[in-house]
Amino acid sequence: MVAAVLISLVCLDDFVGTFSYRTGTKARIEVIPARDQPTQRAIVILPGYMMSGTIVAKAFSPFVSKHDALIGVDYAARGVNTEDIYQQVLKALYSVRPSRVVLFGASMGGMVAMDLLANYEEDGAPFGKVSIVFDTAPAGSSDIKRPPWLLDVGCWYRGGPISSSIWAVISSAMSQPTPESIANPGLMAAARHSGAWVGMPAITTEACFIRRFSQPIGAVNLRRSIRQVLYLHGSQPQDDPLVDIDSSIKRLRTFFPDLRVVTIPRRLGQWHLPLVERPQEAVLAFIAAT
Repeated sequence: MVAAVLISLVCLDDFVGTFSYRTGTKARIEVIPARDQPTQRAIVILPGYMMSGTIVAKAFSPFVSKHDALIGVDYAARGVNTEDIYQQVLKALYSVRPSRVVLFGASMGGMVAMDLLANYEEDGAPFGKVSIVFDTAPAGSSDIKRPPWLLDVGCWYRGGPISSSIWAVISSAMSQPTPESIANPGLMAAARHSGAWVGMPAITTEACFIRRFSQPIGAVNLRRSIRQVLYLHGSQPQDDPLVDIDSSIKRLRTFFPDLRVVTIPRRLGQWHLPLVERPQEAVLAFIAAT
């Protein structure tokens, strides 16, 4: 009897979610202009799984140069449409007109960065060569420390308000990384709330994006549009709970032989990606090199 009730709830939840719960398919972009003009560098924040790029951009903003603009991306409520993201990012770049562009791909955002880079190359690199920063990013789904079937579920199950509420309760009980003393408590609270209430349709479709991701056709040719490539990770990278760091770096080097690895010493590998909790150390790890 209990099993029948649970199955009925799951079916109802998925039915509601499929047709009327968080059905938006467009990403949201927020631009934080440079504090002083002209804008010398635009840093595009492509966030990780269930992460808000606009909140990460706000966390980074006190630590970047006064001539840096930040462009934060929040993925759609349902689905990761990299063509839509690229067009919105390109529009934002034209609004700030930087001399240089940095793509900051955090975890899953590294995959999004590769797709955007392919579009950028096809457009003739309108802002010149870009720097790309992979932060604890997988090169593909085989670098994820989760069973493939778990990601496959996201390609057919959408979920709805019931499963979203259950996830929010579970998420609130998870342990948090130790923050830097300079971190913004309000932004940390906003990031936790955003991750908890991102919604099951976003959770599942982002998982499906990871599962189905493949490097762009002709990815080796993307080097023509690259100024430099960095890969950031924490200490004891083997402890990362989600990404096989060594495998990711090895595979990314097949496309970018000059990829440079930077270790963030005080970031523990077990934290995976504490960007809002520890923004200064992340920014310092890449800002001077890009």
